[in-house]
Amino acid sequence: MRRNDTGRLIEFFSKDMPFVNAFECLFESASDAIYILDARGNFVTINREAEELTGFKRKDWIGKSFRKIISTKSLPKATKGFLNVIRGKPIRVELELKTAFKKTVLVEVTSKPLIINGKIVGTLGIARDITERKNAEERIRESEERYRSLVELAPDSIMTFDLKGVITSCNTASARLSGYSKDELVGKHFSKAGVLRARDIPKYLKMLLFTLRGKVPKPFEAIYQHKNGTSRLGEVRLSLTREKGKIAGIQAIMRDVTERKKADEALRDAKEKWVSLMENTDDVIMILDGKDTIQYLNPTPLTTDPREAIGKSVYEYLPREQHDTTRKSLRKVFKTGKPDSYEVSPNIQGIGTTWFSTKVVPIKHDSETVSLILISTDITERKQMEKKLQEYSEHLEELVEKRTRQLKEAHGQLLKAERLAAIGEIAAMVGHDLRNPLTGIAGATYYLKTKLGSKMDKKSREMLELVEKSIGYSNKIISDLLDYSKEIRLELTETTPKSIAKDALTLVKIPKDIRILDLTQNKPKIKVDVPKMERVFVNIINNAIDAMPKGGTLTIASKESNGNLKIAFADTGAGMPKEVMDKIWTPLFTTKAKGMGLGLPICKRIVEAHGGDISVESTVSKGTTFLVTIPVKPKLEGGEKIWVNVPESLLSTTTKA
Repeated sequence: MRRNDTGRLIEFFSKDMPFVNAFECLFESASDAIYILDARGNFVTINREAEELTGFKRKDWIGKSFRKIISTKSLPKATKGFLNVIRGKPIRVELELKTAFKKTVLVEVTSKPLIINGKIVGTLGIARDITERKNAEERIRESEERYRSLVELAPDSIMTFDLKGVITSCNTASARLSGYSKDELVGKHFSKAGVLRARDIPKYLKMLLFTLRGKVPKPFEAIYQHKNGTSRLGEVRLSLTREKGKIAGIQAIMRDVTERKKADEALRDAKEKWVSLMENTDDVIMILDGKDTIQYLNPTPLTTDPREAIGKSVYEYLPREQHDTTRKSLRKVFKTGKPDSYEVSPNIQGIGTTWFSTKVVPIKHDSETVSLILISTDITERKQMEKKLQEYSEHLEELVEKRTRQLKEAHGQLLKAERLAAIGEIAAMVGHDLRNPLTGIAGATYYLKTKLGSKMDKKSREMLELVEKSIGYSNKIISDLLDYSKEIRLELTETTPKSIAKDALTLVKIPKDIRILDLTQNKPKIKVDVPKMERVFVNIINNAIDAMPKGGTLTIASKESNGNLKIAFADTGAGMPKEVMDKIWTPLFTTKAKGMGLGLPICKRIVEAHGGDISVESTVSKGTTFLVTIPVKPKLEGGEKIWVNVPESLLSTTTKA
């Protein structure tokens, strides 16, 4: 077709002819979009409905290719269809059009060749908007898909039957519950599918007939059989299916309730046992809601008719003395969700003081506490028995304590006698066997020093000094034994803490790397046996120096407190472990390479003879502190001379500080 053929088409349809006028009237009033294309696919004209459909004006269409308004997705199909029509083949095709509204519409296009004078000069097309219809069809399809999915995935068996009772469809659950495959079920009459017991079939045939007549039964229970021969219980619901408004068959939905029925039966049995237990127990049992209102009360002396208590506050049935305790426990269990218990002893009129033990247990639903059970047990008799047992126990403890005290006293006396005898025997033996030879050795040493004098060389002089030193050390051991075993005689004179410390320090050889810090005071004035108290000071100071082989500080301080004088000796030495501290007051116990282990026991005896006390605190690697406490004004019996016969430190094997 030549280029001016489009103009000829326009001219042809513009002639004032009756049939053209009629065509134009139909063309403009049509409810579908109508268009004419020339042989190249350009628009010759469109009607008003085409303008409404696309939003483009007629003047915007004329002379432009149909491809301009076809979506990319539909363009291949539209091009192929146009070529077929130009070749003389009418088409009907669904296409997606672009619009001026920035969206697409789906149309069904019917197009035929336009023939003038026996020649195809273009195409005449009618486009019907099918967007809504397609959307509706899609929604229907999606709905049907959802329905099929729901049916297929439903846990319940779903079957459909035609008017004759033949199974027309079933879901997966039907096959699973019955044990038969879908192929084994579909197409068979429900009475011959093997799912129902033979004796029940007449009943269900009658029910099917009534249902088809519109008398749909209420949900009912039916016994069905598995393929393996076991019987199960199902809950069945029937409904009618319709096609084009007419009854087409029946749909049956069955839920297996076998396990639920067993559980219901077990629950019913448990409930009966529970009710029987609560109705016949001597305990008071209540069930309360969150407002402390009684929901259940078992038969109890609290009321003649337990039903009267339902809906009332629990506090109406509890003694006033029990209200606060009960309220706190109920709130605690509701808050924590954990059981609680408490005891109360209300005074009930006509009965007297009684005891109740109450257990509060939560009742939960979905992990939330919704109500409580109160179980109250009368424990009055038990409490009375416990009180009597307590009285008997206390009396028995008094007897045991008295006898134990007597035994300890007797044992202490025995130990004292045995120890004094043993130490006295050792002292006598040592004094007899050693002192005479020591006296001879001392005399010989003195003779050699006097006779030889300046004639001795340095080495000989050192050896004689060593002999004298050893004689003095041996004599001290003998003196300690004799002093510890014999009675102590105190000769009290007035002095001060400062004076005792000063004199004691002159008797001790203090190494250069040891610092002595004397903080003792000249007050208060005290009455003590000065030589013996100096011996206590010297012994403790020597022990402190021995505990500081690498040097350190010894602090001596005094203080008056509540009529007593306290003297503290604090060193910075190695300290003592607990197992050593527990034994330092024991006679003959020592950790030193030299010594008899009588120094501290003698100190303790001297301090106790003054009516005082000596104690020790020590930390390993940090140091040790000895604390001597004596009265400022001792209680004197018999004047200024006091005899102490029994050393307190001999009354036990180990005296702890």
